[in-house]
Amino acid sequence: MRRTPAVPEALSSQVVCVYARFSNDQLQRDASIEDQVRTCTDAATANGWSVEPSLIISDAGVSGAQMSTREGIQTLLHRIQSDRTRTFQGVLFDDSSRLGRNLSEVLSFCKVCEFHQVFLYFVNQELDSRDPNFYQLMIQFASGDEQFLKKLKHAVTRGQKGRIAEGMIHGGRYYGYKTVAIADPLGGLASLVAMHKIGDVLRIQEAFRARFRAVLAPTALR
Repeated sequence: MRRTPAVPEALSSQVVCVYARFSNDQLQRDASIEDQVRTCTDAATANGWSVEPSLIISDAGVSGAQMSTREGIQTLLHRIQSDRTRTFQGVLFDDSSRLGRNLSEVLSFCKVCEFHQVFLYFVNQELDSRDPNFYQLMIQFASGDEQFLKKLKHAVTRGQKGRIAEGMIHGGRYYGYKTVAIADPLGGLASLVAMHKIGDVLRIQEAFRARFRAVLAPTALR
């Protein structure tokens, strides 16, 4: 359910902040921040709000699971709590998931903003915190965002177990490579294979760090 709030004409000249985030620097690119900022800026223009360039805050390559690990969101929270002169009146997000994927933290953030009279606007959901039904809708969206993270964690764990069962490297840069016998310039490969068969992963990792630093890593075809 989407709601387009009726924004009072008296609020049309408000200055707003923009927050953008993407979670994985390997699956997404820095341009994702630019895309989110552009979407929020377009929404601000459509609503008659003004985006202050110095108030564009972002977190790149950081998970939304915890706000405490995100420098950008902590900076934003500090600005909201310490802005005595009211240099901005609202914060725009491309989507509710950009704020976070922890329901309790998201709701707590919304309450802090409400206390300091800073409104929130989520472009994708067309959701304004000044809407009377805001919290009812926000709980629905934020719950879905949190569940996505839990499902992703389960899927990744399942995939890693599958790679191990198939004799492949289960994580790190070389995820998915099969174990293949190669010339062993430093000795000890046979013992590593034996440890692999009995599932002694910790000893394998220790052996690789201690003895195989000179072995070139596999590289993807270009």
